[in-house]
Amino acid sequence: MAAEKLVVDASVLVKWVVQEEYSEDARRLRDDFLEGRVSIHVPCTAILEASSALRKYVLRGLADDSTAAEALRLLVDSGLRIEPLGDEDPLSTLSLSLDAGITVYDAYYVSLAQRLDAPLITADEKLLRNKRVGELVRLLHVTEYRLPV
Repeated sequence: MAAEKLVVDASVLVKWVVQEEYSEDARRLRDDFLEGRVSIHVPCTAILEASSALRKYVLRGLADDSTAAEALRLLVDSGLRIEPLGDEDPLSTLSLSLDAGITVYDAYYVSLAQRLDAPLITADEKLLRNKRVGELVRLLHVTEYRLPV
């Protein structure tokens, strides 16, 4: 049986390597991914977003440079299916962003989830409250993730 496809945003990826609220839930998802029970897909922008979040941890004194670099290395080497941007993606994503009232970055995740017909897993409360996004994709808080049976 093929592993279920999931789209996971940077708010969850960062919790794989940094201890914060919902990290335990995110790591349960990570473990299922690393053991091949689910397939995680992310847009190519996800690694940049995770890098930016790790940078903020360093600037706030919550991590040092080498810890942030190692955390990023773990994410990059994890085997995530990093999806490239297609020729149509920038324009359609901008349109989706404007229509749904979300950031362009979030719109890339939504667009990818639509294209793969996969749930989008996030810890972003604002995105979860967006009714338009909920109409477009199956949106799950990381705490709602359950291994498919």
